[in-house]
Amino acid sequence: MWMVKLLFAFVTLFSTNVFGENEKHCPVSALTEHFHVQPAHSNVNDDIPHGTKLTVKCEFTNEFSCAFCQRGQWTVEDKDCSLAITKELATPLKRRKRQTVVDIIVMIISDTTKPQINNCPHDRTVAALPFKHHTFVDWTSPTAMDDKDGPISVDIDGPYRSGGPFFERDGKPTEIGYYARDRAGNMATCNFKITVKVIRCPVRSNSIPDGYRTCHPSSDMVYGAVCWYGCYQGHTLKGAPSRIECLETGEWSSPNQPYCEKKKCLQIVPRGKLSFSCTEDFYFRSICTFGCDAGFDIPTNQRRTKVCLASGYWNADDPDCIDVEPPSFEQCPNTLMFYPGDNKDTAYISWDTPVVIDNNDKGLEPTQVIGPPPASEQGVNTYNVKYTVTDLAGNEGRECLFDIVVKQLRCPKLYPLPYMKLNCTGTRRGSECAFSCQDNSALVGTNNAYCYRNGSDPYANWAMDFHPFCKPSNGCPALVPPDNGAMACDVWSLPNFMVCIEDGTWTNHNNLSDCHQTANSTLIYVTMSAECYFTGNCNDPETQAEIKENFMAAVQNSKSYMVKKMCRSPECNIGNIKVICPQKQKKRSTDTMIINTEIYFESGNDTLTSQQYEAEVNIFTEFITSLKTDLKSDNLTLTSDGQYANLLEMTSNELVLDCPANSVPVFNNIIACVPCPEGTFYDGSTNTCSTCSRGSYQPHSAQDDCIPCPYTQTTARIGAKDVFECEDACEPGTWSLTGIPPCVECDVGYYESDYGSTVCKQCPGNRITLMEKSYNVSNCVDYDVVFPNSTEPAYTELLITDIPLQTPFVVTFHIHCQTSCKGTYFAVDSSASDHIELTSDFLTINTNSSDAFDDLHEIYESNVNFSQDSDLNITLGGDDFKGAISQFSIVSQQEYIDNEHRYSKCKSEGVSSGFVNWNEFVYSNLMNAYINIPSKCDGKYISICSVVIGNGYIT
Repeated sequence: MWMVKLLFAFVTLFSTNVFGENEKHCPVSALTEHFHVQPAHSNVNDDIPHGTKLTVKCEFTNEFSCAFCQRGQWTVEDKDCSLAITKELATPLKRRKRQTVVDIIVMIISDTTKPQINNCPHDRTVAALPFKHHTFVDWTSPTAMDDKDGPISVDIDGPYRSGGPFFERDGKPTEIGYYARDRAGNMATCNFKITVKVIRCPVRSNSIPDGYRTCHPSSDMVYGAVCWYGCYQGHTLKGAPSRIECLETGEWSSPNQPYCEKKKCLQIVPRGKLSFSCTEDFYFRSICTFGCDAGFDIPTNQRRTKVCLASGYWNADDPDCIDVEPPSFEQCPNTLMFYPGDNKDTAYISWDTPVVIDNNDKGLEPTQVIGPPPASEQGVNTYNVKYTVTDLAGNEGRECLFDIVVKQLRCPKLYPLPYMKLNCTGTRRGSECAFSCQDNSALVGTNNAYCYRNGSDPYANWAMDFHPFCKPSNGCPALVPPDNGAMACDVWSLPNFMVCIEDGTWTNHNNLSDCHQTANSTLIYVTMSAECYFTGNCNDPETQAEIKENFMAAVQNSKSYMVKKMCRSPECNIGNIKVICPQKQKKRSTDTMIINTEIYFESGNDTLTSQQYEAEVNIFTEFITSLKTDLKSDNLTLTSDGQYANLLEMTSNELVLDCPANSVPVFNNIIACVPCPEGTFYDGSTNTCSTCSRGSYQPHSAQDDCIPCPYTQTTARIGAKDVFECEDACEPGTWSLTGIPPCVECDVGYYESDYGSTVCKQCPGNRITLMEKSYNVSNCVDYDVVFPNSTEPAYTELLITDIPLQTPFVVTFHIHCQTSCKGTYFAVDSSASDHIELTSDFLTINTNSSDAFDDLHEIYESNVNFSQDSDLNITLGGDDFKGAISQFSIVSQQEYIDNEHRYSKCKSEGVSSGFVNWNEFVYSNLMNAYINIPSKCDGKYISICSVVIGNGYIT
């Protein structure tokens, strides 16, 4: 029995060590059951040789992996698929049976000793390859030695081979077994374990605030896995590198996971006047808003906000705070007034430079751009002063504007009283007035008055207790006999005598004239005018010549005895016949025609007495009457064509002496011709002797003109007879009673452009001049009275006496308020206790008050009748009124109605004189007020304000 068993064992061992031909090839079809093989190996019938690697995709996991052919078996890298595949492929390939002729030698050997396997590998734990769940493990195959058979082969049990892939098996090892059989069938085994450990790093959070993480592989952080970290814009990776790798040690290459930190822009440092606030400190996306301290601001070309960008830089620079608050004047002066000294037109002006305050710059000095310099001498006028100031940032402050008034102080204008001679050098401060009386009166009061200023008073007065006057004395002034004549006086009187009357004056004194040599007239003529009804053509020149000839013949051939007696040649001459035709221009006219004729009669060389002249007049009157009767008795045939003229009327003037050249007839006690005497000339336009005007002379009689004095000279009287009477004249802008020195300057409101004037011309309208001594009408301008903003009330008073006031009258003026209209505009008080006052609140007329009208155009009832020929005291301004008034006048209502368009223009051009005129206020008592020239009355002034008194309304 033991022999049979031995034989069976030997046959079995032999068969096991015999392998088929494809023991080192792997069929592709074994993979396609669970994997998709890449197209390059689509032929599943192919056998893949040992050591070949294919790329396959697992049907279960859809993951790509590698399949390895090792000694006829497939090993797949994907552990999830490998188990199923491995189990299927673990079955050895079927060996094809071959028919073998075996010589069976039956030996009876008894061997029970197992072979000895040497160098059996130890259990090993190996780390998976980077990024993999497997690794390739190599080992040295063990050897076997049998004590009978010697070295024998060692076979591996299972699919695993050295150098092949081994996979992680959830911590379980892979067992590998070797076996060796000797010929006696004794078998020895060698087993060891290979544990594949996939090294893993600690799992870290996928959430990276403000950032992201990308890993490969993405889910299992195995050895070799790499994670890349990044941050979104505006953030910076901090705490670790951006690439972290899972090391063989199972630790990450960085112990810390990186994080994203917001980028931080450069810190803003507070500086100067700049302030700021930020939404997120100085980090990314923080918006910082800038502001400045009061009085400062950010320029328009710079940003008020800036944003921290993703780059970590601000999108703009810090803005600047620039000074935007303009400087200001601590105190701008009000109107400053200065007064010239005696007889001066200039005054020394001075003021402190306005102080400037500024929010940033210290010590700024203003610049004077308009007006005279301080500490200077300036003439009478109103000067506008303007200071400007600009700080270092270029901010322009509000202008400092004020007026410098060099105000001429004036005394009230004086007028001569009866019998008085008044000689004043002017009305300004320092002027003098000399009072004197006519020979028949005595002066009561001072001889001279001086215009002076008392201390610091803003006005001037005459240095006198009362206005002097002249008291008539007994008798009249002595008379001077006329030249070439004589004078006889007695206590009895005749009509043509001069009589000393009670008031000390002579009657008929103005008719006294000098006596002159007479010249006899040789002819007396009369001018006769005949008005005829004429049927012919009067306008034809030939007809007119025929009319003249026939009319002369009709007169000379008159049948009247008186005509024949008077009109005999050569005593009677008819000439200078003029035919005046009707105005209608017709070929034939039946209108009246006038024939003017001069008839001359010889008078001889004797002088006629007044009685003889009267007799001559009677004779010539009879002559004209007779001629008129004769010519009217028959139709006058004045032309040869049978045309006729009926005499309608005949008239004549008085007898006229035909005097020699440059002589005039004199009809006094004698009738004679007198040559124009020395100091006169014959005026052909009036046929009279005219006196040589001032500034000319005539040393000869019977002259037709006078001889002018040399330029800049004049005569002290009219009717000068000699060149030696020519003296240096008062220059333009001055005057005197004689036109020669001593001269007086033209007063304000007057001018004179000629030399040797005896009176200055008044400015037209209500215009005035800036100062005395004006010599051209162009110096006459309109003006305002200004009531400045001062600590003392500003007003002006004017007293006008004996005004022939009649109601209804109109008070009209223009007004400009500095800020708002308040206070008193004007007040009028009469010597009869009448009162008118207009304020910003009330209109008062006597004891009746009404609310003042806002627009100065409402109508109010009034039944006031002011007294005529009364004195008026007029006050303008006062009681808080600040502004200016112009063109104040009191005129009749009819005058105002007729010229309302002129009054509304705020100009005096074309305005007639009224009861009170605006130009009179130049002499008013200006208290802290002043005259402004030229007028600024324009659109800023309230257009005309009128108060109508009487007949029921005020407007």
